[in-house]
Amino acid sequence: LRWLRLVVDEGHELVGGDGDLEQATSSFIAELFAERRWVVSGTPTTGDVDDPAIVRSHLYQLQKLLKWLRHPRYGLDADPRLDTREDAADDSERRKALFESEVMAPFCDQQSESARATLVALLRTVTVRHRKTDLKLPSPVYENYEVEVALRPGETPDDDSYQWRVDEALADFVCRTKANHRRPKIAVFSQ
Repeated sequence: LRWLRLVVDEGHELVGGDGDLEQATSSFIAELFAERRWVVSGTPTTGDVDDPAIVRSHLYQLQKLLKWLRHPRYGLDADPRLDTREDAADDSERRKALFESEVMAPFCDQQSESARATLVALLRTVTVRHRKTDLKLPSPVYENYEVEVALRPGETPDDDSYQWRVDEALADFVCRTKANHRRPKIAVFSQ
């Protein structure tokens, strides 16, 4: 069975789990044939980026993702169905060592601008990133309504009776707009 596109949500879980279930799931997904592989994750990386151990951990995670994505230089494994397990293991170790020597060591040890540029260039080959400004979404429609809740003689804004009437006015406003098939996103009352 061949798939055109394989999309894995929560992609950071592909490489982060140490349990048997996580490893079995990752292995199963890795063996699926797909022309295109996508990893989706909105989870930010955590940890102190000034800590070398944390940086190395994140880069190892990146290398595992590159392997899953079948990156031609740092991730493509030999196919265990076509090659022997030894060939697949040797290829995997060779590509990991290549990643360590060309990306990880320069970035972690030298911390030079060229090492950073190498890592950024690598990330650009596998990353699609969109900001809200890139999406050209239509501007939201704002509608302002004023609902006056007048104070009664002898009443202050802190009185429970006044607060109760403000709550009633808000509920009434929301019900009226829903009845007109308009759903307010936010309603703000001021005194």
